[in-house]
Amino acid sequence: MRLLHRLPVVLAACAGLGLTACAGSEPVATGPLASDPGPTAPSGSAATTAASAGSATPAGSAGSAGVDPADPGIATVRCRPTDLSLTLDVQGSAEGRYAVLIFTNSGQQACRLKGFPGVDLVGPNDPTFGPRYELPRKVATTPTVNLAPGGSAHAIIQFLVASAGTGHWTPTKVLVTPPDTTTQLTAPWPREVVLQREDAATHPVTFVGPVLPGAI
Repeated sequence: MRLLHRLPVVLAACAGLGLTACAGSEPVATGPLASDPGPTAPSGSAATTAASAGSATPAGSAGSAGVDPADPGIATVRCRPTDLSLTLDVQGSAEGRYAVLIFTNSGQQACRLKGFPGVDLVGPNDPTFGPRYELPRKVATTPTVNLAPGGSAHAIIQFLVASAGTGHWTPTKVLVTPPDTTTQLTAPWPREVVLQREDAATHPVTFVGPVLPGAI
């Protein structure tokens, strides 16, 4: 059986979170967020061709829409949270569920994502672990994902479904920090989806994966 919830998302208010990224126009990665070395410069004949083309493409032309003129498949700028919209799909059966975070480029130029999103589930205060559940990250490679305007990428949250005799905890919302930013997006968590927290587990099965191309 497949359970699907598509939910709207809003950008968390910076004042309420006190995040340092709100002070500048371009958030800077901090902490363990995955690094993004940026697009590779063209080499060989491609570099020569680009150099011989004359002056740079003027701002506002087709070549400046956030892509590398030498390779239109490479976005030249990182995706800003203000240019991303987010939906949350909870899928699977009672035996095993997962949530899909879908990032869509709602801006006017191409941008790129690379790395893991930071994910915190927020809900009722747990007497042992508190109201916030910070999810660990899966060990996996992190491809660079280029998003054209309207394009989408996704990351998967695998979580443990609560069973009889285990601790039941239902988040009220999910806070998501896109890679290489410190600004959070937020979405409501479905009220009927109950999970088991693994904050102190040695080998947890709850984790968040890297950003991958497309939407599923």
